[in-house]
Amino acid sequence: MYTNVLKRYKCIFIIIKIKEKIILMKIMIYFFLFFLPLEVHAISLIDQLNIFFKTEYPKNKNNIDIIIHTPLKKYVSCNKPRFTIINSSNNFSLFNILSMCGTHKQYLKVELHTKREYVISSKKISKGQKIRESDLKSVIGRLDMLPHHVYLKKQDLVNSISACDILPLQPITSFMTRPFWSVNANQQVAVIINGIDFRIITQGKSLNNAFINENVRVKIENGKIVDGVVSKDREVVINL
Repeated sequence: MYTNVLKRYKCIFIIIKIKEKIILMKIMIYFFLFFLPLEVHAISLIDQLNIFFKTEYPKNKNNIDIIIHTPLKKYVSCNKPRFTIINSSNNFSLFNILSMCGTHKQYLKVELHTKREYVISSKKISKGQKIRESDLKSVIGRLDMLPHHVYLKKQDLVNSISACDILPLQPITSFMTRPFWSVNANQQVAVIINGIDFRIITQGKSLNNAFINENVRVKIENGKIVDGVVSKDREVVINL
């Protein structure tokens, strides 16, 4: 009798173990059916957005990180969606994206982190100082964390004039500099007037700022105002 009872309990124990295994298998099946597709779908959508933004911003294509704020459970997957930027924040980090799949429309809120080289000062630059390449340094950082109109290349800054005091390691923007004019307003300049078989050299006062090869208005000695072009020697040339 004792042996029979023991066998009975052993059978019950085996049945319980089998049921536990079945329940565990069901849990695993539910996990793969419901959670894994969402993860795969999330990766797929980010890949699609990566391709889109790398096309929109080819200069930053190797330094793009994307965060999707729209709940993915609401997004219907599409093999070949067409993305359109509806609008973006002032610092170009938050985007509202329209995703089209055939005639089906879906909206996504996406955060974009882009990294790229930008220019900072390597030392203090005083107001009115002509900026040299040695005053500058290139570093890599997130553009959405920087001030607007920050310079990305040193060559765009070299030979410009600082419009304010710039501290060491400070990002430099276009609002902090002004061009180094070849001719300044109210500056006395040499004026060369070229005509057929004659050439006149006189003096005048420039009425506006101008670079080399740009137009400038000049008031010459007789009071007449003429238009000319700034030469590489910073003279105003007028060809009649």
